Amino acid sequence: MSFNPKWAPMRWRCGPIAAAQPSTPGESGGRASVGSRKTAEQWTDPALLHLLDETPFNCLIVDWATGGEADAAQQKVLLPLIAAGRRKGISFVGRVTAKEGLSEISSAGHAAGLEALLLPGPVTTTLDLPAIALFSRDNVDWDHVTGIFVLNGNVWPGAAMPGGARRAGAPDTAPAGPTQDPWVDSNGWVAPLARCVVPGKTLWLEVDPPPSAKMLPLEKYCLTAADARASGCRWIIDLDEPMRAALAAHTPEATAAWNRIAAMDAFFDKHSQWAAYDSVGALTVVSDFRRDNSAMSNEVLHLLQRQRAPFTVADRTRPLAPRIAGKLAVLWVDDTQPSAGQHRLLMEFVEQGGMVIAPKYWGPKGIASRQYDWLFDYDIYPLDKGRIVVATGGFTDPFQLDRDAHLLVGHEHDVCRLFNPGTASCVVGSEIAARKEVVQVLNYNAPQPVDYLTLWIHHAASAATLWSIGNSSPLKCFPQSGGTSFDLPPVAVYCAVEIERQS
Repeated sequence: MSFNPKWAPMRWRCGPIAAAQPSTPGESGGRASVGSRKTAEQWTDPALLHLLDETPFNCLIVDWATGGEADAAQQKVLLPLIAAGRRKGISFVGRVTAKEGLSEISSAGHAAGLEALLLPGPVTTTLDLPAIALFSRDNVDWDHVTGIFVLNGNVWPGAAMPGGARRAGAPDTAPAGPTQDPWVDSNGWVAPLARCVVPGKTLWLEVDPPPSAKMLPLEKYCLTAADARASGCRWIIDLDEPMRAALAAHTPEATAAWNRIAAMDAFFDKHSQWAAYDSVGALTVVSDFRRDNSAMSNEVLHLLQRQRAPFTVADRTRPLAPRIAGKLAVLWVDDTQPSAGQHRLLMEFVEQGGMVIAPKYWGPKGIASRQYDWLFDYDIYPLDKGRIVVATGGFTDPFQLDRDAHLLVGHEHDVCRLFNPGTASCVVGSEIAARKEVVQVLNYNAPQPVDYLTLWIHHAASAATLWSIGNSSPLKCFPQSGGTSFDLPPVAVYCAVEIERQS
C-alpha cells in the first residue's frame, strides 16, 4: 500500500477523542464545552460526508489512538464513517499520538479500512500501514521524512495584533516590525526549504484555527489555504468548532463559506503547474538546515520572506553548483566552513563577480579588508571581480542579517516589487523554458482588502493574465524602469499574475 500523491487532506474532528478537547482555552476549566462535545458526536455521522461531494478533499485525517481510555470507543464510532467514506472513494489516515502498542494500533487501523497512520517522527517501526511522519516545524529530522510528511507548530497566517497575538474574529490591526512594515505571520518559507532539502517529498502543514466563540471569517480560511498552496505545499484543512457546528446544522452561511474554501483549493489544483515553477531571486541561502544550524537558518528564510526579499535555497549537503549558477550572492549561514570542493566552487563564484556573505572569513590569505560607511560590523574582502563579506563576531541577529544581505545585493536586483503593499506579499515562480512567470499576491489583512497595489517585475513582458478565484482577465502591461509594471485591483485575499516574457 502506497501514498496517493493526489490526496487532498482535511482534519475530520469527531468522536470521543475530539469531544474531550477544549474548544476554547480556559473554557470550563479546560474541559470541552457541551456544544463542542455535541459537534464532535455529530461529525461521526456518515451523512456529513456529503460535504466532500464536488470538492477536492478526498483524504480525511481522523483521531485514531492517544493511548488513553477513549481509544476503543473512538475506533468503534469511526467504523461506519470509514466504511461509508471508502464507498465514496475517500481515504482515511489515522492520527496517532500513543507511544506504545503501535503494532496493535496499526493492525486495528488496517482492519478498519485506514490507508495510513500519522505518527510522530521519525518513524522507525515497521507496521501494517504506511506511516506519515509528523514533526515540529522547528525540529525536523530531514533525513527521515516519509513520502508524505507533516509539520506542525505553524502560525495562523495574517497581520499580527499588538503584543504578537491575533484575536480570532476581531478586526486585525498590524503593528510595525523593526522595518516599520506591518508584522505579518506566514508559513510560506517552509515549502521552498522542504522542496530543496527533500525534493520529491510531499509536505502537508498542520495549522490549527485560533479559538473563537463564533465562525472565523471565511477569508481567514482561504488565506491559510492560499499561504500554503502558493508556496508549494498543502494545508490540512481544519475548521473551528463553530463552523463545524454550523455545517452540521446546514446553515446557509456556513455552507456558503465551505463552498468558497473548497473553491480556493480547487483553484490551486487547476493551476498545479505553478507549484513546479522554480523559485527566483538574486540571493541563495546556503545551510544544512539541521540540528544546531536549523534555528538560525530557518529564521533567516522566515524573515527574508517577511521583508519581501526574493531568495532561493540550497542545502549544502547536496551539490551546490546548480543552486548558485547565475546568482549574484550566496549567504552562507552556518559556522561550519565549506568542504574543499565547495570552497573551490565558491572562490570561482567570487572571482567571476559574485558575493559571498559569511560568518567567518575562509578566503585566500593576505587579502586586506575594508569597510563601507553605510554597513556596520562587516569586513569586505575584495577578490578579483567579486567580494567576500564577513560579519564581525559572526551572525547573531537574523533580522539584521537579512536586512544587510538585501542591501548588499541591492534592491535594483529585485526580481519583483510591490508598491503600496501594506500587508500584502507575493510569491514568484518562473518557468524559464516556457518564458513564463507567475506572481501570486496574498493579502494578510483579509478580509479587509488592500488597494492601490502596483506590481513591478524586472523584465519586459508581452502579455499578462490576472487570475482570481473563478475569474481571469487580461492585465495591461506598462514598461517601466527596465521592466514592466501592472496596476492591480483591490485584493481581498489572493490573486495571481501570469506573465509571458517578451522574446
